[in-house]
Amino acid sequence: MTNLKVDLGCGDKKVPGTIGVDIEKLPGVDIICDLERFPWPFKDSSFEEIYCSHLLEHFSDTVKIMEEIHRIAKNGAIVNIIVPHVSYEGAFRDPTHESFFTYRTFEYFTTETDNIPSYYSKAEFQIEKIKLIFMKRYQPLSFIIEKIANRFPKLYENAWMWIFPANTLEAQLKVVK
Repeated sequence: MTNLKVDLGCGDKKVPGTIGVDIEKLPGVDIICDLERFPWPFKDSSFEEIYCSHLLEHFSDTVKIMEEIHRIAKNGAIVNIIVPHVSYEGAFRDPTHESFFTYRTFEYFTTETDNIPSYYSKAEFQIEKIKLIFMKRYQPLSFIIEKIANRFPKLYENAWMWIFPANTLEAQLKVVK
């Protein structure tokens, strides 16, 4: 059986080797689909790998989107997510953005963390890695700030994120079924 991969909301920059899904017919889009209409046109446990680059922030119901991602993913599938970090002014500038993300947002979909309720959804993921990415506008400070922020994310988000805003948040999750 093939290792199926899907790029949800791929736009015209589909990840090579994936099935491209978008609401618009653009170069590289294989399936036109409104991802706010459920269920998506995929069978349960179809994909080994899922890509969502600059997609999740466009939906108001992150829980429902994560549940649908969980549904179409195989057990152990890897979900690669890139979203604007809440501190980035572009996260708020774009009028189509409806959700905002912090370093700890995806903890709501895992039972591995303390003090974060996991009862909002039955979709469970294991966090493989999360990384804050900074634009290079703070050269040469950006490298140092990025290292410190990723080493101490709670401290960064509680004290420094409005002084040194991160550009994006990259998360890699593993599906648990």
